[in-house]
Amino acid sequence: MTKDDLVYGLASFIVGFIISFLVVNWLNRSAPGPTIAQNAQQSGVQNKQLPPGHPPIDGEPAAGGGVSAEGVPIPPIGIPIKIQGPRIEDENKNIRELKGLPADQLQSIMQHFAKSLGVDCSYCHIQGAFEKDDKPAKLMARKMIKMVADMNKNYLGGAVTCFTCHQGSLKPKA
Repeated sequence: MTKDDLVYGLASFIVGFIISFLVVNWLNRSAPGPTIAQNAQQSGVQNKQLPPGHPPIDGEPAAGGGVSAEGVPIPPIGIPIKIQGPRIEDENKNIRELKGLPADQLQSIMQHFAKSLGVDCSYCHIQGAFEKDDKPAKLMARKMIKMVADMNKNYLGGAVTCFTCHQGSLKPKA
């Protein structure tokens, strides 16, 4: 087997692969599949679409955005919900992204954040001064909360939580 034979064989393989790719794509040019928003609207979100270990999400978007480690339902971020009683910002200082949620849900929401990222409170907060913005992680968390709220409000109807991408790891797995 000469060098020319190897080059010819490799070139033939590459050309064949490209032609096969083009033919398969040309044959499968049917109508595009449903968008993410259309999928989310069809009969709610189903647990089989969620990553392994993700807390269950009900089909009703306003029913919950997940479940805390203690089994307490967490309101979905970015989806309007009706609440009675005080709101988070009424009882806590320097609340920006979680405004409008029930005050009694703050601990469950924060525990969900911590579990979803595999960290503890001190990763984002200064112990004893939770309202301070001295840690870069807290500022990044606010950006991520905005992103999740936008996805839930505009595209996915409450299906996204921190766990969807992070899955218990500081660096997103998805």
